[in-house]
Amino acid sequence: MKRILYAEHTIDRIYARRITDDEIEATIHKPDLLEPGRHGRLEALRRFDKKRVRVVYKDLPSMYLVITAYQD
Repeated sequence: MKRILYAEHTIDRIYARRITDDEIEATIHKPDLLEPGRHGRLEALRRFDKKRVRVVYKDLPSMYLVITAYQD
């Protein structure tokens, strides 16, 4: 399984938005919806009870690079 790495600015924003690593991992690996994003990125969406998480990431050969994540 590929590693999940975070862009430098992403960690503070995810923490402030109260999104967990487990939610990001689940959203990337088992999204409810996966859409192409801008600049070759992917946007994955997954619902967790009353919360919907959207993760914007790049699928690189050896890893997933998370650009940002937010509650949708």
